[in-house]
Amino acid sequence: MRFALLGSALRAVKGMARYVSVRDLRIHYTAGGPDPYAAAMAYGRAGAAMEAIAAHVPGADLRVRADLTGGPGELAWEGCAAVRMGNLLEAGAAFGTDCLRQYFRYRRRRRAGGKKEG
Repeated sequence: MRFALLGSALRAVKGMARYVSVRDLRIHYTAGGPDPYAAAMAYGRAGAAMEAIAAHVPGADLRVRADLTGGPGELAWEGCAAVRMGNLLEAGAAFGTDCLRQYFRYRRRRRAGGKKEG
């Protein structure tokens, strides 16, 4: 039953994710590594990730730098996310009804199993 509830919770979060709006996002990343090759690879991956983020968050301040001197990578970020209360309540109601449905189904199976044994 626990895993069924976990699936219900994941469905509720996934359904609510489309209602989240992100504002004032700032991500500054310095790609580093033990050698210049590793730093360059990290820089390429970070650049691709930043392009994907920029496509979904207009006006975001995204910067990637490379440190080829062998230093560790650094990440600094801040942002603001907002969800409307109605959307939050809708997701909570959907999760609650799904949980009740799972509970009654579990209780029905348990009662039916108990009658067969006794």
